[in-house]
Amino acid sequence: MPPICQKITKSELLPGDAFLKPGEHTLLFGGWIDSDHFHEYAEHTYGDVCRKSVGTYSYWISHGYYLCRYINACK
Repeated sequence: MPPICQKITKSELLPGDAFLKPGEHTLLFGGWIDSDHFHEYAEHTYGDVCRKSVGTYSYWISHGYYLCRYINACK
């Protein structure tokens, strides 16, 4: 994914953007609940279906993830 996305900041984060840890995991941002919690869409167990759950911004960032947006995304 790094070749097809650009890094963004927390203030730029929109539904459909991603939290990315290259070579390991990607989850999609679904919208804020509060300043740290958000709806996420991810496959949490290998081979499982993608599920909606609640994520914590501070958790994912502290575990080496960064925010990114698909380069050809609609603006």
